[in-house]
Amino acid sequence: MLSTRKEKYFRAVRRLFTTLDQNSDGGITKQEFEQAWDNPVLQTVFDALEISASDAWQLFTELDSDGSGEVDVDEFLEGCMSIKGPARSIDVVRIKKDLLRLRQRLEYL
Repeated sequence: MLSTRKEKYFRAVRRLFTTLDQNSDGGITKQEFEQAWDNPVLQTVFDALEISASDAWQLFTELDSDGSGEVDVDEFLEGCMSIKGPARSIDVVRIKKDLLRLRQRLEYL
């Protein structure tokens, strides 16, 4: 049963991504994401997925690891799944990003 819930959540997040990706290029830009907050229907979807506005915005900025202003579908799905459930904190995503940066820096030493 847990697997079914997770699958439903995954499908709902994928539909949300498709809705947010207004130009269907496979990525959500900062502008597309900001426009979503003007849409009450999308706000309701985020609420239903148990993703608060502050968590969603922080998640977007954290997942944009290269600073391009765009997040692809895999990054978005992974991020949304990571803030679902008991370990909801955006800090988990931030820690993963920090560890990746640290690993990259250590490779250059």
